[in-house]
Amino acid sequence: MNTEQLQEVLRLHSLWLSKDAFGICANLRGADLKGADLKGANLEGADLKGADLKGANLKWTNLEGADLEYANLQGAYLKYANL
Repeated sequence: MNTEQLQEVLRLHSLWLSKDAFGICANLRGADLKGADLKGANLEGADLKGADLKGANLKWTNLEGADLEYANLQGAYLKYANL
């Protein structure tokens, strides 16, 4: 997934969280997010099942209620992340 696609997913997820009719819950199931900079992103309730987050920056990221089953978090930076 490229940076532009990821930014659009995050934008639509933000709208979904605010109950906007145009919002869509983030579906990042199985996504290749190796090394992605998700610092401070709000991924509450997102589907990250099987996502590859190896080496991703998840500092200050809100992952409350996110599905991280089988996600690869090896080397991910999780300081201050809300799990």
